[in-house]
Amino acid sequence: HCINYWNIISGKLHHSFRAKNYYYLNSLCTKYKIDIVHFPAQYNPLIIRAKKICTMHDVQELYFPDYFTPEERRDRAIDAVDRIKIADLIVVSYKHVKNDLIRYFKVPENKILVCLLDMKNLWFKKLELKPRQDISFLNLPEKFLLYPANTWKHNNHIGLVEAVSY
Repeated sequence: HCINYWNIISGKLHHSFRAKNYYYLNSLCTKYKIDIVHFPAQYNPLIIRAKKICTMHDVQELYFPDYFTPEERRDRAIDAVDRIKIADLIVVSYKHVKNDLIRYFKVPENKILVCLLDMKNLWFKKLELKPRQDISFLNLPEKFLLYPANTWKHNNHIGLVEAVSY
């Protein structure tokens, strides 16, 4: 019954893939005797056959509510509560995120692991080995700075430009 109800709700939300993945992921866990599943994105599927580890990146909507619509804040809160409830372990990159989860979501301290990224072995370093693409059609100056990030105020783009200028 639960999965049928989920199909009705998720169909209206255009997330019907989750219900299909529910059966598929659980059957994979059973077939291959998978004990632990880690989801690095801020999403946990409905897995019942394995321990679940999720990664939570931040709760910036609580600190910068003006940067989010009311619907985005609601959805982020609901998603966070859902992830926290079903996760056996939550991995965060920084102590302040752990403190936020404890403070705002009442997560037990022992359910959160702070695991700072290995800054010497970042995934994007592998891209440096690939040949560069021809971007001459963009007519960029010989030297330029690319900072791919959301333009939220707290990302401090002005500070970045001032630092580069200095």
